[in-house]
This record gives sequence, structure tokens and C-alpha cells, in this order.
Amino acid sequence: MIGFKISCLVILLLFVSSIAHSQIDEDIFADLGVLVLAHGGNENWNREIAQVVAPLQDRFCLEIALGMAVPDSLEKGLRKLEERRAKRILVIPLFISSYSSIIRQTEYVLSLRPELADEPLLMHHGNSAHEHHANHAAMLKPISTTAKLKMTGALDNHPFVGEILLARAQELSTVPENETVLLVAHGPNEEEDNQKWLDTMNNLAQTLRQQGGFLAVQSVTLRDDAPKEIYETAREDLRRRVLQAMQANNRVLVIPFLLASGGIEKGIPQRLEGLNYIYNGKTLLPHVNITRFVEEKIRENENTF
Repeated sequence: MIGFKISCLVILLLFVSSIAHSQIDEDIFADLGVLVLAHGGNENWNREIAQVVAPLQDRFCLEIALGMAVPDSLEKGLRKLEERRAKRILVIPLFISSYSSIIRQTEYVLSLRPELADEPLLMHHGNSAHEHHANHAAMLKPISTTAKLKMTGALDNHPFVGEILLARAQELSTVPENETVLLVAHGPNEEEDNQKWLDTMNNLAQTLRQQGGFLAVQSVTLRDDAPKEIYETAREDLRRRVLQAMQANNRVLVIPFLLASGGIEKGIPQRLEGLNYIYNGKTLLPHVNITRFVEEKIRENENTF
């Protein structure tokens, strides 16, 4: 009988503890809003982003802002979160890299950076950086909000990203010890940013080579939006790397390091016309790890501002 009573007491205490813990979580997130940023694209592209956040919608006050540092899209997302009584707003950019003028401009528009660090860009989702250049900073103004804002880093070389890239490579792999893997990202315009992209990608490449047992894993950027001379140099660099691997009798696996399918991945085979390589065009999405990334960022930052 005593043992039974003790067991009941333990169960009761665990139940009360569970309720208390749940209440603590509710208190932590009660005033926290989450704004997920993404480039945006065609209907399928946007749907994949919606599917990323869907499993989190019932647990967090969350909105999506599509576009690359587009003020009206950012403001619309912020206002929606404010209407839902968010006092703190965590901004999570679902971009490949933290090193770009888009990230810096977003920080400026969100009043997280005191001044513009680059020539201002005005872009709606689905447009390239060539299409909407502003001639003066007056067209960009920081958004006013009473909420506290914090912005996390982008996907960069997060282990969740590495797991996806490894899975994509292994789908194509048959003899990893004789295969060269090329990670192909879009890349920024600025040289300094591009080097930081490549450094980050090379960290992922090293992990992929070790975990996948590949002969080599290399990183390249396409730099589609850069001036023609830079674009052509990047194009020739990609072709040269594939050709070198072919001449060494290696199988070449080309993996697009892009968030979602939106057209850029279709241009890679055009650049590599006439060369032998293995490619299926699969991007990071769809994959549960991107949802896991968003949730991890929320959990990591819930008590930091």
C-alpha cells in the first residue's frame, strides 16, 4: 500500500512539473514573434517555404516575408506579428549565406544596422539583382517598430545543411573513392563576400569528404548577378573543375547548393554543356532539416533579447 501511495505521489509530481514546464514555455514564447525571410520565387518555390514553417505554426507566432530586403514585405510581416501581440521579433533568414549585400540591407531596413553598407537594392521576390537597382538611399528607410528585433545568421555551414548535401551526393554516388563532388552555389557580387561564401562552403566540403568517403569535394559559386566579366570567369571556373576531374577519370557529381528549385538549378547543365557529370538538380528543399534549423534558431534565441 505504501509503495502504491509513493508511486501515485511520483506520478502527481511529474504531472505538476509537466504543467509548470509547459506554462514556462508559454510564458517564454507569449510575446515572441518569428519572421522567416526567404528570397521567394514561383508558386512551387513559395509553397516549399510554406511547408518549412507549417509544422511550427501551431507552436510559435510566425510569419513569412518573401523578397530580398524588400521593405514593404518586411514591414508587412512585422505588422502582422505586432497585431498578434509580439513584443520581441526574431528574424531568421533562410538564405544560403550570411555574407551578402542583401543581408546587410535587411539589417539596415530593420534598424539593426545604423547605415547602408552597399549600394541600395530594391528587389521583389523572383527578381534578380540586375533588375531593380535604386539610385539613392532615400528609397530605403528603416522600419519603425516598438518591438525588440534580433536577426540570426543564415544557413551557412550549419550541420543540418551538411546532412542534406551529404544525402544529395550519396543519391548520385556509386564509387565515392573515385568521385569528385562539386557544390555549386549562386554566390554574391562582391569579391570579399564571395570569398567568405567559399570559405563557409569549404567547411561543409571538408565534412562531406570525410563523412561520404569522396575523393574530393570542391566549392564554386555561379555569381549570376555579377558584372559580365565576373560571371564569365565563374562560368569558366566551373567548367574547368569538371574537365579536370574528367581528365583524371573521376566521376563528377554536381550538387546545387540552393535553397529551393526556382530556375538557377536548370542553368547549371547549360553551363556544363558537352561535359560528363552526374546531376539531378535536387536542392536543399524539400527536407525536414530546414524546419529543424528554424526551430533550433528559435530555441537558441528565445531568452537572448
